[in-house]
Amino acid sequence: MVHGHWNYYRISMTANIFYFKNVAFVVVQVYQMFYDGFSGQSLFDSLLYTLYNLTFTFLPPLIFGMTEQHLSANDLLRRPYLYRLMSQSSNLRCWYILLWVIDGCWHGSVVYFVCYYVLCGGMLYSDATFFQSGVSYSAVDFELFGNAIFIYLVVTCIMHNIVLSRHLNLILVVGLFLTGVVNLAIMFFYQSIATPSSRIYMNYVYLGSCPVFWLCLPLVTVLALLPDILWRISSDAWWDYQIALSGVKRMREKRSRKAWRQFVGRRNSSD
Repeated sequence: MVHGHWNYYRISMTANIFYFKNVAFVVVQVYQMFYDGFSGQSLFDSLLYTLYNLTFTFLPPLIFGMTEQHLSANDLLRRPYLYRLMSQSSNLRCWYILLWVIDGCWHGSVVYFVCYYVLCGGMLYSDATFFQSGVSYSAVDFELFGNAIFIYLVVTCIMHNIVLSRHLNLILVVGLFLTGVVNLAIMFFYQSIATPSSRIYMNYVYLGSCPVFWLCLPLVTVLALLPDILWRISSDAWWDYQIALSGVKRMREKRSRKAWRQFVGRRNSSD
């Protein structure tokens, strides 16, 4: 009962997390196609396409799928009926997967349009600037815009994983720390060996010296995660309600719902 419940929840939710983060990654590029006239210009550097699922967003969902315990073992042992709530692929139904796809679209939309209107001015205001020695004015260009979107997208996806986790453990914390440290090292090493003609050259240093980039980070994170936080609160309340129901109360609730459906059906047939 315990490990079967945990295993199904872990596997199904991990699959949904991968749907979500890949939808968000695609959505920002779809938006960019409309703004660059379907020219085929790449929003990100070619290496970032490879590393997005390989190093940037891979480890947190993997650890989630290995260690998550959304309900305690005592609750599952004392209330065997909770196992039925996970039956019939409840977390992999079409409507539930569609919610994750919509969530990915929301994350991608928030990240793209906040960057577009705040960092780039949205063709209404001037672009954000960054500090560069020997230059009086340095504006955010297309390459910095794409790298900012990528960083925000990775941060919000990792924070999304934290919001989902009900069992924060040492393995998850270490995994999140390693994800941040390793990917920072990869990005700065890659830009250090890039030539001045490369689109990635010194981009992360320039973004780090841009005040607007840092001001946008909490804005993007809060806006993107707001639906997830509300969903987490409602999900916790739903599970608490299911745990609070004893077997007798559950039978009474099912009978009352069945009687109500029969009553409504008789009224409809009589009409």
